[in-house]
Amino acid sequence: MTISEDLMNRAEAGGLRVTWTDLRGPSGRYDDDRREILLDLCLTEYQTRSVMAHELSHAQWRDRPTACAIEHERRERRADAEAAKMLVRPHEYAEAERVHGPHPGAIAAELGVCRWVVEAFQREARHGRGWTCAV
Repeated sequence: MTISEDLMNRAEAGGLRVTWTDLRGPSGRYDDDRREILLDLCLTEYQTRSVMAHELSHAQWRDRPTACAIEHERRERRADAEAAKMLVRPHEYAEAERVHGPHPGAIAAELGVCRWVVEAFQREARHGRGWTCAV
């Protein structure tokens, strides 16, 4: 699996540069001043897809650092949810859940995304935000 062409096209269409670098800590970061998404060199392919989608959300909203912990958490949850919408197709999720049950780790492995992407998908589905839960 390679980085989704769709994600790279979204970045390009948004005027964003994507750079792989040694971040020494976070797996990704969005720099609004430079309109750049930074991804850690050590990410696996599925981690890169997941983090890239998350950072694309920050770029779309032009998020900048904030000292307010509540606002920071709200932005992170929004970015996780939007990453899930970019990466998880409901019918593929439903099939993975049918095979593996509701276990986020097993579903994530099946779908080629990080566990937190599946957890965001499940959270959004529980709250009825545009997805249907698998039967």
